[in-house]
Amino acid sequence: MSTTEHYGYYGSCLHAGVWANNTLMGQQYSSVGRNTENKSNQIQGFSRSNSGCGADDAERQKSSPPGPETLHIQRPIMAVVTGIMGPATLLLLSLGLVARVDSFDAAGVHSSAGRGRKRTSMLRRRQHDLGTVGRIALNLFPPKAPKIPSSSQERDGLAISGVKEALNRPRDPTFPLVEVDFPPLDALNKLGDGSLRSSIQVEDANVAFAHKLVKGIFTPFGGLGLGPSVSLVLSSSAGQSLAKKAESKVKAAKIYSVRGGLPDEVKGSKDSVCVFLTPSSQLDYKEARQLAETGTKVLLLNGSFKDARSVPGNATTGYFLKPLTYNSSVAGYLIRAYPSRWTVLDAVSKRELGSFTDEEILVPMTNTPDLRASAGLVAKAFDERAIQERSR
Repeated sequence: MSTTEHYGYYGSCLHAGVWANNTLMGQQYSSVGRNTENKSNQIQGFSRSNSGCGADDAERQKSSPPGPETLHIQRPIMAVVTGIMGPATLLLLSLGLVARVDSFDAAGVHSSAGRGRKRTSMLRRRQHDLGTVGRIALNLFPPKAPKIPSSSQERDGLAISGVKEALNRPRDPTFPLVEVDFPPLDALNKLGDGSLRSSIQVEDANVAFAHKLVKGIFTPFGGLGLGPSVSLVLSSSAGQSLAKKAESKVKAAKIYSVRGGLPDEVKGSKDSVCVFLTPSSQLDYKEARQLAETGTKVLLLNGSFKDARSVPGNATTGYFLKPLTYNSSVAGYLIRAYPSRWTVLDAVSKRELGSFTDEEILVPMTNTPDLRASAGLVAKAFDERAIQERSR
């Protein structure tokens, strides 16, 4: 089917849907304030105007018009059907039109080299359609704004929920690389305070969350193991202590190391998830990128020491929590729980100070948020609150 035929087909469907909806609605509202005889004539006229009804059907309706009891039942039914089917039909047709046109762009139909590119793009076409429809649905029915977690348990639950959403519906379906980034300890930043004690505490907290995450992904229905298989990948710089903790705590996952290499069975598997635990070297990020390019779902858990090439811009942030400080105190938070927007929340009032899309907040060509605008909103709210307190 050519592109012109595509537009013509969906255009005729949309026109038919609008015509049917307008006709039904016009019939419904034109009957207000008229007597039963006029309503009977309108219904007869509408039935005769449909080309789908045969001559015998039209004559049968003409000879035996519906009585007042039938009209009393038909009017509310028609109102309900019109109110539900009209908008729903138009919505589905619109989604289908946008998805199909978008998929034609992805397949290269409109380009001069479209025929050559179409074949190589066919395998990704269905995923692209689903991703487009998902993005439209998110715009029509936006998710709830994230909130500041009151405890580490609540934070873990929000993070796991966002990660699962991102793994199932990433921004780029052809590159399922997902990041989750938050301070594992409430009182310290992601790397601790630099002491050996805090480093051990951070390490333990990351392993504990990995255990919860693997259980949430692998055993979603009461521990029956109905989810995808999960592999836990340790950093090339991970020590023996971390490997022993992971093996003893994370029982539901297979443990691998970037240093030792990943088996071929993991690469290109659409039914598995690879969780990279605290990646910190460029070798870790390179391995994760290459694995995601094969179609395997990859999760980066609290990675560090990233540069502009570590995580590309078409990755997905499943969960992000960043305390924002001002005057040496935590004045707000930047939170992202996929698929919601990046949201800045005031630490005192808990109110939303602003929100951003991925395109608005991410540093170009990376998956790292630019914190300057968020920090500015927090500082402004802090200063305004201080001025109000002094004026009292």
